[in-house]
Amino acid sequence: MLIEKEIAMVNLGQVKLLETLPYDNQLYTQGIEKISEDTILISAGRYGHSRLVIYHTNDKTFKTKHTFPDDFFAEGLTLLDNNTFWLLSFKEEIATQYRLTDFSIIQKVSYQGQGWGIAYDNQNNCLWMTNGGHYLQKRNPDTFDLIEEIPIEINHVPISRLNELEYVDGYLYANIWQTQKIVKMLPQTGQIVTVYDLAAIMMKLQLDKVRYPYIDFLNGIAHLENNQFIITGKLYPFMMIVTLN
Repeated sequence: MLIEKEIAMVNLGQVKLLETLPYDNQLYTQGIEKISEDTILISAGRYGHSRLVIYHTNDKTFKTKHTFPDDFFAEGLTLLDNNTFWLLSFKEEIATQYRLTDFSIIQKVSYQGQGWGIAYDNQNNCLWMTNGGHYLQKRNPDTFDLIEEIPIEINHVPISRLNELEYVDGYLYANIWQTQKIVKMLPQTGQIVTVYDLAAIMMKLQLDKVRYPYIDFLNGIAHLENNQFIITGKLYPFMMIVTLN
């Protein structure tokens, strides 16, 4: 987990809320990706509820594109430059590559361990993946083969539970499960360089168990442009557009 005294050693970033978008609070969000200006791809998890969804932000509609058997728990996803995307599974040890155009399956690949977050690094043409532990996995985007594992650390202290991932301009942004924090890290070294605390925004929007009894943890990061991101969470009523400075 993220240790408070370690946080004090890392730059604290500034978070500014720009606007909110309505969201489907039945989605146990595992991954979000921007497809176009008004289209977002979502993976929702939980056994018996896992599905792939397209959110059209212009008319605020949600369209389920693929549902999974009750014994499958969908996890993080990431878009590649070739109009395909990879989807992880939680404990099923299967990664699936889909065509974005029709959601047909290109390939299924086995891997060891759990699947949590995943992001495509278009600068180095690789995938970055987490499994709940304190190692970042670098994988081949074509075959899903494991290339190397890199420890995730703050001043040599291991940091685990990095969930949804987003790669932007040389950095990975990650939710930390069971916290209200997002971290920014250098994937090549595993060093966390900035921490963003969203507690004030959560309080402002009353995103708590009192107002929303079924709300779960923050999970979901999609880059828009410059320093603007969409963020959300599991069973959340909103998506939030923020700047991370």
